[in-house]
Amino acid sequence: MPVDASPPPHAASEPCPVCSRAIPDQPTERKYHPFCSRRCQQVDLMRWMNGRYAITEELPDDEPFLQDE
Repeated sequence: MPVDASPPPHAASEPCPVCSRAIPDQPTERKYHPFCSRRCQQVDLMRWMNGRYAITEELPDDEPFLQDE
């Protein structure tokens, strides 16, 4: 008898970036996507606000900086 190695239909392929739990695949249960819960969403937000995350890539100077007059 063959064994089906595919994930169950309710499991998403990407884990929660904060706690690594599986993210539900049903649209009604994915309201915090890409996080698994409101708690993980808030943890991520606080990491940005506290400066734990940062964008370190230089931005291109394609457009001149507009100063307020």
